[in-house]
Amino acid sequence: VEIGLPAHVPAEYIDDDMQRIEVYKKIAVIDTVKSARAVKEEIVDRYGSMPRPVENLILIALIKAYANAAGILSVAGVS
Repeated sequence: VEIGLPAHVPAEYIDDDMQRIEVYKKIAVIDTVKSARAVKEEIVDRYGSMPRPVENLILIALIKAYANAAGILSVAGVS
């Protein structure tokens, strides 16, 4: 999935490398809107207000999950 938006977990938001990796792992297994909401709520509860790049990453993970389920091989944004 290539959308062209900043999509990452900034070190300024989660400074511990292992915690940041755990967040990436949780985001990587998002497969429904419900799981996306649960991950978002957990991150906000633990680390506070979510910066836009993390929100983008969650949305991209959800798009990827639905695209894979539909048999779509690639999703790209047009700039």
